Amino acid sequence: MLHPRLKLAVARDAIRSTGSHLLTLRSNDVRAVFALAASLAIPTVGCSRSSPYSDAPMVTIPAGEFQMGCTDDLGGCMEGGMDLPAHAVVLSAFEMDKTEVTQAAYAKCVAAGACNRPNGKSYVPASKPTFPVAEVSWDQAAKYCAWVGKRLPTEAEWEKAARGTDARMYPWGDAPPTCAIATFEGCGDGPRPVGSTPAGASPYGALDLAGNVQEWVADLFSSSYYADGPERDPGGPVRGDSGHSVRGGGYTYDAWHLRSAVRLWDPGAPADDLGFRCARTLPGR
Repeated sequence: MLHPRLKLAVARDAIRSTGSHLLTLRSNDVRAVFALAASLAIPTVGCSRSSPYSDAPMVTIPAGEFQMGCTDDLGGCMEGGMDLPAHAVVLSAFEMDKTEVTQAAYAKCVAAGACNRPNGKSYVPASKPTFPVAEVSWDQAAKYCAWVGKRLPTEAEWEKAARGTDARMYPWGDAPPTCAIATFEGCGDGPRPVGSTPAGASPYGALDLAGNVQEWVADLFSSSYYADGPERDPGGPVRGDSGHSVRGGGYTYDAWHLRSAVRLWDPGAPADDLGFRCARTLPGR
């Protein structure tokens, strides 16, 4: 069961272009440090909740174990076993943006010269400030998160934020989605303003993790990574199958693809149903 836009790439020699570099904020000159991080697209950690560039609310996901991947009772797994095997993962505590990054928030980064303007008709921050920014590349998403003192979430972090610890099918539970709790196929001809479906919140209070726009995550996509990856704080493979991973489904996707265990990948070009949100490691990791 694959969305028409998706097909598994055969190239397996993509090498991660950005390592697991961490930038710890120590200088009093916060703006200069953030600008440097943004120019290098380096994720930043150890930052305070207050950023000079972002007032986006965040939710806290506590440290601990959760079940990652598909199980037979979740409505059928992906072709090729890309979401298998189901396995226990232990994560350190982190924070994640409560909603997808908005057009207004991204516009501040563009105005500051730290981010490039998305190439597409969907980017109209003056008239759609609270809509999710879309039609951005992975590099653009990573640079924005660095600019606000954060980073893209890992694929494991994203899934735990969506599923919690009870291996639920969707962020809100196991009930099928409706347009009252998610924005997906049949709910309109585009995304809604972020946070429009609060009844679809995840166990930790994150919104729009199913539908609205798909979301970039930090990892390269590997169809076999679940069998090979580490149990604790997996950060993604060194080599991938097809660019970076994408999660959550978007407004063009059917209910099956909104399941929290479904793994998607780089569509090959920025899309009007592909955005992102940012995350931040909590101190003491």
